[in-house]
Amino acid sequence: MQQFLRYSLVEIISNFMDFCFCLLVASTGLSSIQVMSLIYTCSCLFSFAGNKKWSFGGGIRAWTIFPRYVVIQIAGYLTNLLLMSMLYNLLEMPNQLVQLIAIAVLAIELFLPRNYYVFRKGASSIRI
Repeated sequence: MQQFLRYSLVEIISNFMDFCFCLLVASTGLSSIQVMSLIYTCSCLFSFAGNKKWSFGGGIRAWTIFPRYVVIQIAGYLTNLLLMSMLYNLLEMPNQLVQLIAIAVLAIELFLPRNYYVFRKGASSIRI
């Protein structure tokens, strides 16, 4: 439970920064997909560092687990893209609301793979 609370805190900080950045970047005229892609990439890097160091433990070398982390993040990006396409483009919900929904969905979707696949003990011996 403590691990999930730490993970949640890292993700809350990361997502708060993302949402603030989203509000700033959205006014630049970029498309919602461009904004989401830019923010998601930045968020992934912050989240990797925070989760590796504090949530899941830092005993594993970053270069051994980063490829698995990227695979999980691509799945999350595709979920985010799907939500953006459905809720923003089809249902015409506000971009900011869609990002808030995506934040909640992705926080839940990404915890288990990060915990049991990316950052698990002995993870450096797991092959992709």
